[in-house]
Amino acid sequence: MTVAPPSLPRRAQFLPFAPPAIGDGEINEVVDTLRSQGITTGSKSKRFERGVRDVPGRARRARPQLLQGQPPRGAGRAGNRPRRRGDHDSKDVRGDSPAVAPARRRPGDGLIPWDSGSGAVYDFVRALTKPYPGAFSWLDGKRWTVWSAALLPTNGAPPLGRPGETLGPVVSPLDAACGLAVACGRGVVQLLKLEADGGEVVAGRRLAEQPWAGRVRTGA
Repeated sequence: MTVAPPSLPRRAQFLPFAPPAIGDGEINEVVDTLRSQGITTGSKSKRFERGVRDVPGRARRARPQLLQGQPPRGAGRAGNRPRRRGDHDSKDVRGDSPAVAPARRRPGDGLIPWDSGSGAVYDFVRALTKPYPGAFSWLDGKRWTVWSAALLPTNGAPPLGRPGETLGPVVSPLDAACGLAVACGRGVVQLLKLEADGGEVVAGRRLAEQPWAGRVRTGA
């Protein structure tokens, strides 16, 4: 057995997650090496020596628990202990700081900012689509949730209408590619799938056929 260099640690921690392939001869050699380097006195040295000699036994005792998917007894001690309710980070060792609750969603949090650029509006819709509550807007006093949208190229053209104004239908041989073009603060987005508060879903060619051209989506 090859012995480690002289600078052996005075402390060690053994985690017997599998039976180590060592016998009494190897254990005695480790203990003799420690003694030859002067690590022979004091309670820490004796506890270390007892721990070395008990490694095979600890491994045998831990093996049934590991096979059942349970951590061995003592594996969660010291720094390995799982966090429990009431634990605090090192920055708050006193535990007197109030817990920070997540902010509640407000009714207007999903309102589409039509005065933003088309890229920002598109990202806003994508970020709030299912499984999230969805981005929404109002048209003629009726709330519509936008579940799907697309960016339309404008090549830097000036605004084609007021922010939120329906410019007209977008028609394609593919039903899923049909929808309505809506002006933003800069650029245009295409709405592909909408849902009313009552559960009515309008998408594809049916959405393109809605008589909403010239109407403006608002915040209420």
